Amino acid sequence: MREISDQAAEMISGFRRSWLSITRGRHLAGLLWRGVFELELKREIVPDGHHHATLASMGCDMEPLDEDERYLIVHTHFVVAFPDELDGTNCADELRRVVQGIWTGKWQTLVKGLYADPSVSENITNLYSYSYKRRLEYSTGGLGDVPVKFGEGYGWLWSKFVLKVYEGFVFEFRSKK
Repeated sequence: MREISDQAAEMISGFRRSWLSITRGRHLAGLLWRGVFELELKREIVPDGHHHATLASMGCDMEPLDEDERYLIVHTHFVVAFPDELDGTNCADELRRVVQGIWTGKWQTLVKGLYADPSVSENITNLYSYSYKRRLEYSTGGLGDVPVKFGEGYGWLWSKFVLKVYEGFVFEFRSKK
């Protein structure tokens, strides 16, 4: 447990360092952001699926798991706002270029704008509430317009495991402003 918790905390610390170096650089200085780090368990990764392609492109071992094994996916969701003095379109393109140059795995990063409808406030509320979902259930779907469907829960032992790993790091992530 301690080893896995330390590995997750180390990944998050590395991400924080990289992200802060990006957002303090001259091209992307002044960004505002807020989000969370999330842990997700997977019982299996479907060959030729979204998660399989992502993890394989990052060099992960994609061998089938035994019944008592799980993949632990450490990732982040956050909302970024560009300062008024920057051109939002060019800044978004620059952000996309920079993050995809650092995190190069297929589908490892996704930078996209808000939907035209609903309002900006509703968009932000929806995105932020999604970031705090913290569901301890297995899910399917979620790519493109495929709705996420949640199935059975992790079970008592796996839920306890994930909650214990969460205790090993600060899960909120935000800019100073």
